[in-house]
Amino acid sequence: MNKLTKIISAFALVLSLATTTALATTEYFSFELNPGDLDYTGYYSKDDSEKKAYINTTDGNFVSTDKVWYKVRNRANTKYTNSKWVNSEGKITLNYRQSVSSGGAYRLNAQQDDSSSQGVWVEGRWTP
Repeated sequence: MNKLTKIISAFALVLSLATTTALATTEYFSFELNPGDLDYTGYYSKDDSEKKAYINTTDGNFVSTDKVWYKVRNRANTKYTNSKWVNSEGKITLNYRQSVSSGGAYRLNAQQDDSSSQGVWVEGRWTP
């Protein structure tokens, strides 16, 4: 191997290592809720220390007056994120209210607003 080839190979290796990102684990959720009901996923490990959780509601039987509230809690059942509601499919981001670390266990909490007129089911994916 000539000197130029070695330099290019070394540069390519350094560049690939510098741009590699870890992909966080994304988990499935499914909830069936009546007005006022709440439910949780199981506990899932956070793969990074980013202070955000990502929720992607991919399906549901919403009507325009429905509100399903999402938040993340830890094993002590402490509310760890802000709460946001959805009434349609789509993506939202929840901001952690305190520091988090890789390996911490969290669960997604869903609660249907008690002013809703009917039950709702929702499903999708979330990243702690």
